[in-house]
Amino acid sequence: MPPEATYYDVTEYWPDEPPVGMWFNYGLVDEFMREWMMRKHKLRNGEITDAEYLEWKLNWPNTCDDCEKNKPNKGWRMHEKN
Repeated sequence: MPPEATYYDVTEYWPDEPPVGMWFNYGLVDEFMREWMMRKHKLRNGEITDAEYLEWKLNWPNTCDDCEKNKPNKGWRMHEKN
């Protein structure tokens, strides 16, 4: 799977240097980084709450769903808690 592109909006609070992107060609790290980026986008867009994001992050890898392709071992969304 090729890396996903992400874009940053420049604001008045933006640092002088551009951000650095990293890509790991190592299964578990790649999996986490891909899913983490997706969750951050959903959080920013209001599709998940701060509490849901924290629950997902604290309980990973049990909350991993392979970017919504599978059912996670542990529910982390408020409507699907185990």
